Amino acid sequence: MGYQRVLVPVSGKYRLERAARSLEQALQIVREDGEIYFFHCVDEIPHLVTGEAHRKLVMEDTREAEKLLEPLVQRVRNAGIAYSVHIAEGSPVTHIPRFASEKKVNVVIVCTGGHSEPIELVMGSVTERVFKYLSVPLLVVR
Repeated sequence: MGYQRVLVPVSGKYRLERAARSLEQALQIVREDGEIYFFHCVDEIPHLVTGEAHRKLVMEDTREAEKLLEPLVQRVRNAGIAYSVHIAEGSPVTHIPRFASEKKVNVVIVCTGGHSEPIELVMGSVTERVFKYLSVPLLVVR
């Protein structure tokens, strides 16, 4: 058994380290003919920046995100698993559940270091808010 479509969001303070841990779990549970989706949100550009300036900033942020994700992408390539990279502008709390629904992912895997409030001892504040809006299972790696 295994999952056909696995989503690994890449965000937060320790995003690369945590995404790498999430990816290791994803590689253990994804089917050989499955796919891993990497999803990263870049900061939203202020609405005062429009037109060509906005487009250039988004392109720059996208290139930086692609560089950030390259070690993860290489790990999946080496494993021989299909993958795709998706980058959006804005909040992961909004975009991750929407993306999971649109792509009909089977499971979302996040690594968290929750630490402050009681529920955050397990999940972390962003993970907890994403969880509220997900319609698929969430695997939390610590």
